[in-house]
Order: sequence, then C-alpha cells, then structure tokens
Amino acid sequence: MSLRVEPCCCAWWQAPEAVARLFLLAACCLLAVLAIPSISPAGADLGAVAELPEWHGLVNLWHAMLDHSSDVIFNPALFQELVKDLDKADTDITSLTQRGLLSQQVAHDLRRLFHSRYEYIRDRHYTNQARIILTAAESARVTAQWIIELQLAVLRRAAAGPRPDRALTAAAESNIAYELTFLHHLEEFEVEVEQRRENLKGKEKAGEKVDWQAFENDCEKRRNLLLAAYRQRRLPRVRAVQSLLPYLVALTTSQPSRGAARSSSASPSW
Repeated sequence: MSLRVEPCCCAWWQAPEAVARLFLLAACCLLAVLAIPSISPAGADLGAVAELPEWHGLVNLWHAMLDHSSDVIFNPALFQELVKDLDKADTDITSLTQRGLLSQQVAHDLRRLFHSRYEYIRDRHYTNQARIILTAAESARVTAQWIIELQLAVLRRAAAGPRPDRALTAAAESNIAYELTFLHHLEEFEVEVEQRRENLKGKEKAGEKVDWQAFENDCEKRRNLLLAAYRQRRLPRVRAVQSLLPYLVALTTSQPSRGAARSSSASPSW
C-alpha cells in the first residue's frame, strides 16, 4: 500500500486573498494587544507615578527611615512618630494600586517592605539591649536587613553626587536585590515549615503517631542548605523581587519634599 501526498492546492504566493486576510487578522490582533491596559514586569510607568502626591508621601517616609538607619538622625522618640506616616503609606499604596499604577504584587511587597524596614530600625537600630542572642537563621535575616539599609544609603549618596558612579549604583542595586531574594526564600521556607507543623499536629490529634524528631531534623537540614546557598550567593532569582527593585531605586534616588526631612539636630531621648 502506497501513501501519496497530494500537493497543496495553493501556496501562500498563489493566494493573495488569503495572505491579505492573514495580514489583516495579524494587524487586528496587534491592535487589540496594544489597546489592553497592562502593567510592565517592573510595574507601571514610574514617570507617571512620580508626579503624584501619594508617591511624594512614600518618598518622604522612605527617606525619613533611611535618615534614622544611617544615623543622619538619632532620635528614638522622633522615629516612633513615623508610625502615623506608615499608616498613611498603606493608604497611598492602596490608592496607587486601585488606579492601576501599581500591580497587586508590587503593592503587596512594597507595603510589607515599608513595615519590615520600620520594625528592623525600631528593634535592631534603636535597641538598648547589651546582649542579643539570635539563631543562625535570624542572624542571617538581620544581616540581610542591615545590608539593605547600608546599600540604600549608598544609592542615595550616589544619586546626590555631581557625577553618578554607575558601577557603584549597579553593585548596590544588585546587593539589595540579592538580600531581598534571600528574605523571600527564608519567608517561604518558614511558612512551609509552619504549614507542615500544623498538619502534623492535626494528624497527631487524630490519633496518628508523628515522628517529631524526624520533622525537626528535616527542617534543620533544609534550613542549613538555604543558609549555605545564601552565603555562597547561589540563590535563584525571584521575579517579584526584580519587579519591585525599580521602585526601591526610584524611592531612594528621588528627592524628598522640602520640609519633609527631619532635623538632625534633634536630641536623642531614651
């Protein structure tokens, strides 16, 4: 039995009407895609966001916290007053999101970063504890937060200089992204551990025997692997961090509104 393949009745060059229809269809599809409002992987157009009063409020708070973490200002009482600005930042981020200027993911991560920065400065910078004992994971978390604050200060100084050092700013941005990547992986791991723990508690409550030692050993092994990958800079990139980074750079390199900066001459109060 032989199989005979019939030649196509017409090739594209033999059917100009079909080609015209295909080009018309492709053009319509392209116009439809361009007409759909979308947010780029890095979020909305930063130029449009930067002109809004909500963004100026976020810039002012971002720089105020950086003033405290970099010791431009050292005043615990003055720092505590930023709580009300933190609440306002939540409202501003929500407003920008509702107007389609921030993606849901960027808004979520930006809101959490404002709060985590505040908590780090409050608990680690403005601390009167003479002795601090941390687990290996918590020590790595604090180190990552400290590096982020340090590199944000580097970015701000570079932006304020007469000649921007592109190599310096690129290195700072890379460092910030890596530390945020570690914090992302660490949080994901801790959430997974707690979910597994609760699941095992449910099984134990139902009468099933649970090997808690095996569970703890597995958690410890995986935690150590994560910390080793962090130290060796082998962590995989996280898309959410890459999307957030342009906003962090813009917040850091933008000039705060006049009068928004706190006076560095305020006396410390404990």
